[in-house]
Amino acid sequence: MLSRWCFIFLTLYVMDAVLGRDLEEIFAWKQLSFENHQTPSASDFIFMDNGMMPFIPYNNVPMGVTHHKGRLFITIPRRRSGVPSTLNVISLASASVTKSPQLRPYPDFERNDINSSLPMEERIISVYRSKMDTCDRLWFADTGRHEYLNTTVHTHSPTLWAIDTNTDRVVKRFPFPREALEQGAGTISLVVDIPNERDCGGAFVYIPDLVNGRIYVYSLRENRMWTFIHNYFRMDPHHGDLTIAGHQFQWDDGIFSIALGRRNSQGYRTAYFHPMISLEEFAVSTAVLRNESLARREYHGDDFRLLGKRGDNKQSTLHGFDETTGVMFYAEIGRNAVGCWNTDKVFAPENFDTVKQDKDFFIYPSDLSVDNSGRLWVLTNTMPRWLYSRLNINKVNFRVWSATTKKAIQGTVCEHETSPTSFRVEQFF
Repeated sequence: MLSRWCFIFLTLYVMDAVLGRDLEEIFAWKQLSFENHQTPSASDFIFMDNGMMPFIPYNNVPMGVTHHKGRLFITIPRRRSGVPSTLNVISLASASVTKSPQLRPYPDFERNDINSSLPMEERIISVYRSKMDTCDRLWFADTGRHEYLNTTVHTHSPTLWAIDTNTDRVVKRFPFPREALEQGAGTISLVVDIPNERDCGGAFVYIPDLVNGRIYVYSLRENRMWTFIHNYFRMDPHHGDLTIAGHQFQWDDGIFSIALGRRNSQGYRTAYFHPMISLEEFAVSTAVLRNESLARREYHGDDFRLLGKRGDNKQSTLHGFDETTGVMFYAEIGRNAVGCWNTDKVFAPENFDTVKQDKDFFIYPSDLSVDNSGRLWVLTNTMPRWLYSRLNINKVNFRVWSATTKKAIQGTVCEHETSPTSFRVEQFF
């Protein structure tokens, strides 16, 4: 075990030595493959009784990446048939052997198998993205939906899960209350808030719903969930036209991502959020989100605030905050880029910059996160081409990128120290 960790740390050290402002490509796949799953031949394409093939390589498009202690957790939502496992893991150490490692179902294949003998509610059906907390737990929302043959099957109610990555054992499974949500089409990301790092049982989880325009708040201690509704959670129809990878289309995704700023002396943070189809960024204090009674109000006053616009063509999927630098990173799908903003400065165009942009090799940054060690991770998956034409399986389609946050912002306005006239958004809350 010691030698394995030494190798992983050495790998990260070498990566740091070569990374500059640009992100480094860590892994790259033309198509995904899985341990113990052979690629089917033409004669294998015989549908099972439920109409679902166990493995169709082309239909496996990764959507999320989360790093923790030398392991990457890769999620593949079941948006078509033939996805053998929706939650998977690979070792960072495999980068020394291959840039296209096979995926291993996590925590095991039985949990991920659509035809498992486990009770239906104990199977993991479809996960878009996951998130680590500071207590070594991997959290994710399972939509409970399987899409195939132009049909959506609601296998079970949307469910919030947590897995202890030290033991690879499930430690929490919470089905969404029916009064909150019956079908989890829009629960594609989340963020975990631990007010006191010494109190892992006091965690809160904030889950945006891009379809219904809601934020679901889950309290681990109370084992309860409540719902916030606000107009700021809806898409902006003026910015629904996108051109990515040569394809023009319209999307209507609402609130897509929540990222948490620094913790204040009372244990509260600023929760930054935005719809994907929007150029605007908003904020609310977690003191509001954690208060179930406030969720029942019909009018929220100025608790939810508009910070401003990020700029033209800067529709964003996920964004992530780095505690060390105070920088927020944005996955900007309209620009095939990662942008940044130093939260110690005014939210204004002169304080925004670009970390990486590439129209050929950085198509559709689907997920972005900052791990607990201060490293930025991004997954690009060329998804619009998969949706609207066809991927070239002879070329790389999926990539995982990384850099330390400090190196990622080198040479940008995001690394500059705060000027005397600058301020933190947290001062408003």
